[in-house]
Amino acid sequence: RLARPASAAARSPLRRRGQAGMADVAAAAAPAAVAVKVSMVDALRRHLRLPKKERKARFFIDLDDASTSSYEQLMRSVREHWGWLPDDFNLRHTAIELEVRGGNGASAEASDHERGDAAGDDAPTGLLLESAADLERAILAARALGVAPTFKLSAPLPERRGPPPRIKVDPAEVMADNPLARMVSFYTFAPVADPGALKAELESRLASVRVLGSVYVAPEGVNGQLMVRADMLPELRAAFDAVEVLRSVEINLGDEVRADEVKPFHRFKVTHKGKVLQDGLEESLDLASDGATGEEIAAAQWHAELSKPEADRPLLLDCRNWYESQVGRFDGAQPLNTAKFHESWPKLEEALSGIDPSRRVLTYCTGGIRCVKVGAYLTQRLGLKNVARLEHGIVGYKRWLEEEQARARARAGGVDVDERSPPPDSLFRGTNFVFDQRVGVKITDDRLTDDPFLSLIYEEGEGSQPLREAVYHETRKHEANGDVDGEPSDAPFDGGRRPW
Repeated sequence: RLARPASAAARSPLRRRGQAGMADVAAAAAPAAVAVKVSMVDALRRHLRLPKKERKARFFIDLDDASTSSYEQLMRSVREHWGWLPDDFNLRHTAIELEVRGGNGASAEASDHERGDAAGDDAPTGLLLESAADLERAILAARALGVAPTFKLSAPLPERRGPPPRIKVDPAEVMADNPLARMVSFYTFAPVADPGALKAELESRLASVRVLGSVYVAPEGVNGQLMVRADMLPELRAAFDAVEVLRSVEINLGDEVRADEVKPFHRFKVTHKGKVLQDGLEESLDLASDGATGEEIAAAQWHAELSKPEADRPLLLDCRNWYESQVGRFDGAQPLNTAKFHESWPKLEEALSGIDPSRRVLTYCTGGIRCVKVGAYLTQRLGLKNVARLEHGIVGYKRWLEEEQARARARAGGVDVDERSPPPDSLFRGTNFVFDQRVGVKITDDRLTDDPFLSLIYEEGEGSQPLREAVYHETRKHEANGDVDGEPSDAPFDGGRRPW
């Protein structure tokens, strides 16, 4: 850290000469390695769909590196940290502002030559970095004031014309010739070099398969939840195989539905996001190396491990949000009770404090994507050695359970009565919360909560919109009140209408 001067007098020369620029600031040499703070302006952050927690970063610049200039080091670090940036983000279109604060918190004035030409309240002004000389000049100015150099990252954005109209499509019309459809989900954490190009390609290829639902594209990978005509599953597989990043992706088959009776989705949309799964972590996890995310086990092995005597069972973590856990969960599961996924990390550290690193830990979520990052955190950050997750999540477990029950019925009706065996009983109780218009998919008849709004999930075909409103308000209440345990508030639901 750079030492702050003991008195305001040390800062007064620059404050008196604010209009004179920063060329004559300090003659003393800057240290060889300098900490530089960079924060992204809100307009660019919103454009990239990044959470507020990810708008800031700190980098170290080596001024003695003869192979790479300090400016190139900074720009390379910025690109590597935030991943994909707009196509027109480059040296010419990036404004970085030096915030020079005096003792009273006011910024020193800069000359017109030193100000960027961007306009608007969200556009940074100040020194426009165009070379290593500009950067080192700014570092010297900040050092003279005893502060770390802080810059703002911006880029020209397209003119905002308002959100596109929300076009609703009746699934019964899209699938009129064959209303039998299948719910599917998929994800991959394979790096995406150009999310914009992949977004356009997926829009074209998947629209021809006549799917409905949402797909998210980010530098870290792809994630999607779709409804597809049951007889077009081979065409969906072929569309995936035509896209390099999706060739090895597994399609997680969910329930069969009738599009003329159930309407999980009303449109098809591909969205570019900063991450396919926002985690709030400043330093990214390794999601690609062998063993970096723990073991993935099939539903049959999962069922066998949870069927062991209680003393021999592994520690079981429910990695979903509190309202999901309340309406359905595996026997003996320990919910994290989060409102959003990025709250998982302190919850995990609390739940696993003092645990033997060799202890068997199992994790599950709806479709498996959240447990990939949880497994990476447990192995890489907490040092656990025996972590496993449920393949395809609760959706996959339900599919396996139904297949096993079908096999048992077939055996019972066969010639060889000695092959009869009872189907396995579900170890998941209640309803699986899903993020589409169905809201909940019943697995057993168990009702695990008496909450007047969450219990609407148990009513067949009723209560979808009130449930969504209740969950929205409950999560906002606990966030506003600063609850850290993630449990629903006791305050009554106010009945206001809010989007999910």
